[in-house]
Amino acid sequence: MVMDRLLHKCAAAFIFSALPLFLAVAQAAAPDEPGSRIALVIGNARYPQMPLLNPVNDAQAFSALLQRAGFRVDKLIDARQQDLQQAAIRFGAAIRDPKVKFALVYYAGHGVQLDWRNYLIPVNANVRTSDDVRAQAVDVTDLLIHMKQAQGKNFLVILDACRDNPFGASYRPAAKGLTQFDAPAGSLLAFSTAPGQVALDGEGANGLYTSHLLRELEVRGARVEEVFKRVRLNVRLASKGQQVPWESTSLEDDVYLFPTQRQQLTEAQREALLDEEIKRWTQVKSAQEIDPLVEFIRQFPSGSTSELAQAKLSRMLQSQDELARQQAQANQRAEQARLQQEEKLRFETQQRRAEELRIAGEKRQAQERLALARLEAERLGQADETQRRAAAERLVQAQRVADAKLAEEVRVQAVLKAQRAEQEALALAQEKRLAAERQQQMAQAALEKPPVTPAVVPQMAPVSLTSTPYFQGYDEHRRLYRVGDEYEFRVLDGFSGRELPLMASGVRTPLRIRVTAVDAKNDRIEFNGGEYVTDLMGNTLKHLTGTFDEPRQFYPAELFVGKRWKTEFRQERSNGLRYTFRYTLRVVGREKITVPAGTFDAYRIEAEGFNMQLGASLKRKIWVVPGISADIANETLVRLSNGTINQYDRQELVKFPATARL
Repeated sequence: MVMDRLLHKCAAAFIFSALPLFLAVAQAAAPDEPGSRIALVIGNARYPQMPLLNPVNDAQAFSALLQRAGFRVDKLIDARQQDLQQAAIRFGAAIRDPKVKFALVYYAGHGVQLDWRNYLIPVNANVRTSDDVRAQAVDVTDLLIHMKQAQGKNFLVILDACRDNPFGASYRPAAKGLTQFDAPAGSLLAFSTAPGQVALDGEGANGLYTSHLLRELEVRGARVEEVFKRVRLNVRLASKGQQVPWESTSLEDDVYLFPTQRQQLTEAQREALLDEEIKRWTQVKSAQEIDPLVEFIRQFPSGSTSELAQAKLSRMLQSQDELARQQAQANQRAEQARLQQEEKLRFETQQRRAEELRIAGEKRQAQERLALARLEAERLGQADETQRRAAAERLVQAQRVADAKLAEEVRVQAVLKAQRAEQEALALAQEKRLAAERQQQMAQAALEKPPVTPAVVPQMAPVSLTSTPYFQGYDEHRRLYRVGDEYEFRVLDGFSGRELPLMASGVRTPLRIRVTAVDAKNDRIEFNGGEYVTDLMGNTLKHLTGTFDEPRQFYPAELFVGKRWKTEFRQERSNGLRYTFRYTLRVVGREKITVPAGTFDAYRIEAEGFNMQLGASLKRKIWVVPGISADIANETLVRLSNGTINQYDRQELVKFPATARL
C-alpha cells in the first residue's frame, strides 16, 4: 500500500450496546422479529473546503452490510445541518418503539473535538469559531442521550470521522482529531486510530480501517470483541505501526452482529481446546519473528493466553520501531557527517586554489625579476665577464628556487589530499560499523537472553493516555524488573483487617521478595532464588503452594476501564494434586487507594473464577498502577463448595524500590 499518503479523512468507531446481543447457548439463536433492527447511515463527503474521498463508499458498503444482517436502513448522503438534526430526532423517536431491540448509527465524514466532546460536521457548515461548531455541528452526546433513555435495547454506533482540520484556513481547532471517552456499561468503543492521530488511506474504495472492519464484521458467528481485535492487528501490521486502532469496552457478554448456532462445549472439548492453545503458545512464546505470533493471535484472539501474546507483540513491534528509529538516526548522523565532510572539502579546495593562485603569482613575479635581470644583463653589454656570470648564476638560482618551491607545494598538497581521503574513508567506515553494532545490540537486547546478573528487561516507553472529564485513561501494562530490587508487603485478615503473622499458604508476613534473576527471552522473573517466579507482566508461574503448567493472565496487555478477558490454567500443588482454574476478569474502575507505601491512582481489576475439581469459587481484586512493578494491593476470597470460606486476606504494598518505576 502507499504509506506516505495520509488520508484527508480518518476514522473512529464507537460501539455501544446496553445488553449482550446474543449468547453462546446450546440451541440456535432466536431470529429477530421484523422491524426489531433499525439503522441510520450517513456519509458526508462534499465539503466545500476539505472534500473527502471515501465516506459515500463507506456508507454504501455499511448499508449493504446492515441490510444483510436484517436491519431496516435509513440512509443519508451529504447531509446538511437540518438533515442531521432531523435524522437524530427521527432516530430518537424510532428507538422508543418497543419492537426495536437493536439500533445502529453509522456516520462517515468530518468530525472535530471541542471541550472533550465530539461533533459531526454537516456539509454546509461554515465554521470560523468554536461557537460555530456548537451551533452548526451535531454533538454525538445528543445521540447517546436518546439511547440511554431507551432501556432494554442494544445499540451500535459507528463514527467514521475525520481527524485532520476540516475547515481549512477559516478555523483551526485547538486539538486535532476526536477525543477518547469511556465505554458505558455493556458497550464497546472502537477507534480507527489513537485519539488525535490521523488514519492512513486505503488502496481501494474504503479507508484502511474501514476496509478491514467491513470484512471482519461480515464473518458469521464472530464476536464483536474478536472482530475489533483482528481489525486492530491487521491495520497495525498493514500500516507498519503508523496506525493502531483503539478500543474501549464494557461489554458484559459475548456480542455478535451475525449470530450462528453455537453449541456449548463439553468439558472434554474445552480441555482439548486449551491443550491446543497451550501447545501453540509454547511454540511461539519465544519466537524471534513476528509472523508466528501474529498467526497465533489470529487463531486465538480471546484465548487464555491472548493478553500475553498481545503484550509480547507490542514489545516486539516497539522494539522493531526502536531499531528502525535508531537506524534512521544513525543514517541521519552519517548523512550529516558526509555533508560536513563535503563542506570541509569545498572549503579546503577553495583554500588550495587560493594557495595555487598565490604560488602562481610568486612564480610570475620571479619570472618578471628574471626578465628584468636579462634586460639588465643586456644593458650592461660590455660589463665584466665575472659580473655577467654572477648575474646568470643568480638568474639560474632564482629559477631553481621558484621551481623547487612550486614542486614542494604540489607535493604537500598531494600528501594532504591523500591523508584527507584516508581520514574520510576511515570516518565513514567507523560510522557504518558503529551503526551496525548499535542495531545488533538492540536486536540482541530484544530477542536474546540477557546476562543473569545484573539484568534489566528491555523496555520502551509504554503508550499512555491521560484522563479527561469523560475518560478515565489508558495505559499499556508494563513492568520493569532489575536484579536486586526488593519489595515488601503486609498481609491482612479480610474480616478483621488485622495483620496476619502467617498466611493460609504458610507464608510468613511481612512478605519480602527480591528479584534474583531476569530472563527476558523466556519471559521469566525469579524472586528469592526461585522461590517465586512470574512472567514479565507479573503473572505468577510458581509460588510456595505449587507451580502452573500453563501461563495465567491476571493482568491485561492494556489497562482501561471496562477491559474484559479470561484465563484458564492448571496448577500442580506441592502435594501432587492437580487443579484446573477458570477465571473471567475485568478492569472495573480507577480509584484512589492508600496503603503503607503511599496513596496511588490505581486501576482496579476484579476476577471471578472456579477450581473445577473442588467446585470452589474464587474472587480476587487487584489494584495496579502504571509504571509501578508490583501490585499496590490485592484481595483473595476462596469459598468452598459447601459454603465454607477457606481464604480471605488482603495484601498491601509496604515498600518498593524507586528503580521499579518505568
